[in-house]
Amino acid sequence: MNPDERLDQLEPLLSEAMAILDRHTAQLKQHTLLLNQLTNTTSQLLTIAGQHSDTLSFLLREQSEMKKEQAEMRREQAEMKQEQAEINVRLTGVDDKLSLILDKLDTLRP
Repeated sequence: MNPDERLDQLEPLLSEAMAILDRHTAQLKQHTLLLNQLTNTTSQLLTIAGQHSDTLSFLLREQSEMKKEQAEMRREQAEMKQEQAEINVRLTGVDDKLSLILDKLDTLRP
């Protein structure tokens, strides 16, 4: 076999190998583009998730503050009820004393 015949045999094999290499290169470029898109999408999703996390943290802090304020208001309300009860007791005592004074005044009148 002479060198020209050998080249004739190698040429189709090289051509086929180059075609396969071209297909693989095209697929690799396509995969690279898809990977870049996926990376960008993931980055956007992480940004959105971070924003939602910040919002949730803010809402939880606000809720905690509102619960504290509500507890303080309940405590103040309980104190006011206690003060009101004490005032009612005093008023009852004053009413009793006033009734006693009025009764004594009635007995002193001719």
